[in-house]
Amino acid sequence: MKKILLTATALSLSMFANANAKDINDPLYLLGKGSFMSESIYSYAKSTNATFNNTGTVAYTSKKTKTHKLQEAISYGVTDKFQLGLQFAYSPSEEARSNNGTSITKIQNKGFYDPSFDIKYRLVDDNAYTLDILGYYKSNVIDWTESVTGSRNGAPIGGFGGNSYGLGAKLGKDYGNYTVTAYAIAIYNEDSNLKRKEASSESYYNISDSMDYEFGIESQYRFNEQYNVNLDLSYLEKGKFDSTSLSTSRYVAISGGDTFTAKMKFNYNIDSSSSVGLFASYSRLDDLYQRSDAFPNMSTFVEEEDTHEIGVSYKKVF
Repeated sequence: MKKILLTATALSLSMFANANAKDINDPLYLLGKGSFMSESIYSYAKSTNATFNNTGTVAYTSKKTKTHKLQEAISYGVTDKFQLGLQFAYSPSEEARSNNGTSITKIQNKGFYDPSFDIKYRLVDDNAYTLDILGYYKSNVIDWTESVTGSRNGAPIGGFGGNSYGLGAKLGKDYGNYTVTAYAIAIYNEDSNLKRKEASSESYYNISDSMDYEFGIESQYRFNEQYNVNLDLSYLEKGKFDSTSLSTSRYVAISGGDTFTAKMKFNYNIDSSSSVGLFASYSRLDDLYQRSDAFPNMSTFVEEEDTHEIGVSYKKVF
């Protein structure tokens, strides 16, 4: 009889714990001590880029880009409140078509992105709200090399490279069937160098350091234990930086800009420790460029870019 009672008690406690456990796609989810989580992602994105002068007419090369990307994110729970993460990605195919009004240039790209690391520490966790401290680091381990003749390798697919450091905080609240969080993070980008290859010649540029600021809202609505949907909104304010040619000393001063991103993801929980998801996102980039001696006849112009992305993911906790 005692064994039956003990077994029934253990089962009821286990069911209670599982019912109150966070969904692995919940923005407030935090790994337990000694647990690993892996998320594998495939995505396809189409971007349209155009540059306009201060009268609103196309003033520079427009570009359309199609990108296939494979991403992997690995997280580890150091303690019940402290989590480490590693993200890396590879693009097997990126096709860019540039149009300057008189001719079209096609470039096929592929390569790795610089890896990034993040930390999350749960500072406050009670019935009212949670407060996490966020840390971020992107390492410049892949050289930024571009070949105008038709190939690229590494960081240019994802950016200029250079080490970046971020620090921020995220405030969250669980309302039962849905969760809402808001975060803010400041990112410092170290200066970095860019090598550009044209036929048999090479040119080098220095990208100055800068500060970026990102703000966002992450949310999830749970229909039941198996189905849920995430909606994320973010705004990235880019800081001012200069690009200087190390061979001619000519420079381009880029006076910041902003990126707005909206992403929706539908998740199906296979069980309490694994799920598959389908997502779609839209990003809008606006940059105001101040060009000095590089293009004197175009001292001010605006670059705009729209990106549509779809993808599938698989997440598993070990």
